[in-house]
Amino acid sequence: MQPLHDITILVAEDERPVRMLVRVVLESAGARVLEAEQGAIALRLLDLHPEVDVLCTDVNMPVLDGAGLTLAARMRRPDLPVVACTAMDLDASYPALARAVDGVVQKPFVPSDLVRAIGDAVARRREVIVAAS
Repeated sequence: MQPLHDITILVAEDERPVRMLVRVVLESAGARVLEAEQGAIALRLLDLHPEVDVLCTDVNMPVLDGAGLTLAARMRRPDLPVVACTAMDLDASYPALARAVDGVVQKPFVPSDLVRAIGDAVARRREVIVAAS
């Protein structure tokens, strides 16, 4: 697995067992993980934790879904990488969201795919920032 050392990840997932699995996988790869059980809480955590390097969000959540969370997060932090985790075909169900995120991980996921998608999203965003400097 690609290490995620020195990366803080905000995980927004309404299903507790899935959220716990994502946390274990990401922490095993060296990341620091913050958890939110729905999008509105994730936004609050994003405001409270400027050290968040990447948002990993479920698509279907109560109160504020993954599409709304991604839009609101990008308004706050345009350079924040976002990875969507979903069981649906994002291109068919949410084409605008599919274009807005930096990576998509299909549920059920293989742990190494989740780690790779997050690592790749962070690396791509960092390359864009360096190139723009």
